[in-house]
Order: sequence, then structure tokens, then C-alpha cells
Amino acid sequence: MTRRIAYWLGAGSVAAMAAWAIWLSWRASPSADAEATTDRIRILIAAAAFLVLPWIGRSRGWFGPVRDDVVARLVRLAGCAALWAIGIAVLWLDRHSGPNGIGAGGFSWLRETAGLALLGGALAAPGLLRVRWHRVQDTTVWALAAIAGAAACVVVPFQALAVVYVGGILAATARRSRLAPVTLAAGTLTGLVAGAAGHWLLAARTSEGVGILLLLVVLPAITALAAVPAGLAAAARTHAGEDPGRLRSARIRQGMLAGLTSGAAAGMVLTLGPVGLGLLMVTGPAAGLAGGIAGAAFGADHLGRPRPDGNRGAGVYVASS
Repeated sequence: MTRRIAYWLGAGSVAAMAAWAIWLSWRASPSADAEATTDRIRILIAAAAFLVLPWIGRSRGWFGPVRDDVVARLVRLAGCAALWAIGIAVLWLDRHSGPNGIGAGGFSWLRETAGLALLGGALAAPGLLRVRWHRVQDTTVWALAAIAGAAACVVVPFQALAVVYVGGILAATARRSRLAPVTLAAGTLTGLVAGAAGHWLLAARTSEGVGILLLLVVLPAITALAAVPAGLAAAARTHAGEDPGRLRSARIRQGMLAGLTSGAAAGMVLTLGPVGLGLLMVTGPAAGLAGGIAGAAFGADHLGRPRPDGNRGAGVYVASS
């Protein structure tokens, strides 16, 4: 009961941040700001994603309700709060940087409509294809959805990113999530470490500016390295029966998910500071995925079979009492 009360208090705080962001987008933006209308659309799309995505996946439980453990609840609350903090920071940056703060400097209904149509197609593709063609393979379904989502990110990058991250946070912490608790915890913690290291590096180079090498090579490399132990930890705690092939596949899968979580967390942490580095919300998950796979592959090839009822110390199995 205490955990539920604390969770709903946290959810109320996130809702208050959302209301504040919506108010800022409509009241605090000057009428002369060319980005004012775009900012309002961005915030409204993010708010709609929080309401619509659970409704879309209600039959399968893709986006909720939240899993009944402390890690999932903390990650969901912290992730949602971080997204709204990024939205508020974007509003502040657009307001204080004149025209062309973040975006093209204007609003186009044609571009927004096309981008949202592509985004809606990416969300609806899995369900529609399953209804129309029952035998379609999972890889085909998700490949088409990924293509539509990538096209939406090109047309309306910030709006699409907001929906993707909202969906990712809700899906990762839902009861039907494929992320094991240790996978979620390891990915989040290593992502926070990578984000903190990136902030320290950026602060050390404030006077020199942020170069392309730092943005596209150094920070993603830090993210990938931080995701390696996340993938290793996820692989070490994966149980998948006695079949070695099945166990290896399960370990690699959990490592991939841990890496994605780590990269997404690092990208959000880095974007909370210099908002202009929102590109890291794209490169972060990609780099984290590579690091997670590397860590999981090493673990799958070098770790012994995990024991759910005990542990191994100094190479000797020790039964838990």
C-alpha cells in the first residue's frame, strides 16, 4: 500500500509537470516567436502519447499497467518526468534564443500532417497487418513499422522522438514487458553513469565548444562502453531452460534490451543539460545497443549456466539457504 501511494504521488507530480509544460507552451511563448505554434504542437503530441498509447495497446498490455516492482515504477516515473523536463527546456530555449531556436523557424501544417500520418502508420502497422494477414512474420511487421517511424523522425524529429520515448518507457515498465527486472535496472544505472560522464566532459570543454567529433564519436563511444556491463549483467541473470542455444539467444536478447535502455537513459540525461544535443536521443540508443550486444555476447560465451536457487562463488556453486 505504501508503494502504491508513493507511486501515485509521483504520478501526480509528473502530471503537474505536464500541465505546466502545456501552460508554458500556450501562455509563455511570445506571439512573435516563429516556433511558438510548433512548440505547442510538440507538447500536445507528447501529452496525447501518454493518453493514447495505453489505449492503443490495452488489449495486449503493451504500455501498461505498470509492473508491480520498485525498479519499474521508479524508471517509469523518472523517465516520464525527464521527458517533460526536456519539453520545458525546449520551450525555454526557443523563447530565449530568438527565431530558429529548435527547428526550422516556422510552422507547416503540411509537414506536421505528413509526419503525424507516418507516425500513426508506424503505431498502427503491427495491429493492422496482424488483422489483415495472419501469417505475416514478426520481422516484416516491425520492419515496416520501423521504416514508417524513421520517416516520421525525418519529417517531424522532435515530435516523433517524444512519442517513441513515451512508448519505450511505458513498454519497458509494463507488466508484459520482456525486460527482466535486472535488465531494466542495469540498463538504467549504466545509462545514468554514461550521462554523468558525458556532462563532465561537456563541462570540461565549455570554452572550446561542442565539436562534431565529440558529438558523434566520443559521447556515443562512452555510451557504448557503459552499456557493455549492462548487457553482461542482463546475460548473467537470464534463465532459459537447459537448451544451450535457447539460453544463448535469451541472453543476447536481454543484453540488447539492456543496451537500448542504457543508451536511451544516457541520451535523455545528456539532453537535459544542453538541449541542443537532442541528437544523442537518437545516437544514444544505437550506441547502447552495440554495447549491450557486445556485453551479452561475451557473457553468453563465457558465463556458466545461471542457478535460480543459488550463486557461484570462486567457481564453486553455493546453494542458497
